[in-house]
Amino acid sequence: MPGLIDCHVHLIYGGEGDPKSKVGGAKPGDLVMRALDRAQESLRSGVTSLRDLGGKDFLEFAVRDACKSGRQLGPPILAAGQMICMTGGHGNAFGRVADGPQEVIKAVREQVMQDQM
Repeated sequence: MPGLIDCHVHLIYGGEGDPKSKVGGAKPGDLVMRALDRAQESLRSGVTSLRDLGGKDFLEFAVRDACKSGRQLGPPILAAGQMICMTGGHGNAFGRVADGPQEVIKAVREQVMQDQM
């Protein structure tokens, strides 16, 4: 059987009922290691590609880059960066709030710039 692709993950989250309490106060290094652990666990489970749809402070990019370069064992990761949401919307606690078309365009441009750093 070919590998599996998980098209909707959030590597820094673990399915907690209250992710804000688990992730909100965590140190960046701890979140990066948490994301790497989840990526490697996915690979051991037969998932050979992941699509991360929103993390915190672009920390999942470090995991993606480490797996891609071979420094760490892990699947290829397509990472979206921060969630972009409206005021009060889903992901509001950790996402980039953008209300209206101009704000969304600006938020997307910020995402692209972070990915190029």
